[in-house]
Amino acid sequence: AIGIMVAGRLSRQPRSVLVSFVPTPVLTSISGCPGSTLAQPKATSLCPTSGTVPVTITGRDLGVHWATVLLKPVQSKPAVIPTITFRNETMIVFTDYLGAGAGRVVQVTADGVASTSEDVLLSFFEACVTTALGVCSGHGSCNEL
Repeated sequence: AIGIMVAGRLSRQPRSVLVSFVPTPVLTSISGCPGSTLAQPKATSLCPTSGTVPVTITGRDLGVHWATVLLKPVQSKPAVIPTITFRNETMIVFTDYLGAGAGRVVQVTADGVASTSEDVLLSFFEACVTTALGVCSGHGSCNEL
């Protein structure tokens, strides 16, 4: 039997108790864009700014009933919520993630609980601003993670 303490007093014994637990999603890898490598399974880079290349997240506890993906902003850029095209408890595939810039943190909220790590990254392809000699001018990030 389970008793509930309220203000130091034990409540009456309930006839039945419903206990539910929703685990925190754990992201183990991201891939899909041309810059994905086995050496860095938690980063994908060179993604098109149009967000048309399908990106795959793998992990565990990615939702029994529902999930959303959020590409958290870097600096003053807006957050992006892509379209999920496939989902199960260990994999999510998404597209429609318009954007630009480096190092978007990927967060998954599954069945109401958000992932907590901030080490899964998505970066977009950025043309490097070059000088007349064709070298990077230093006025922007050039395809960095």
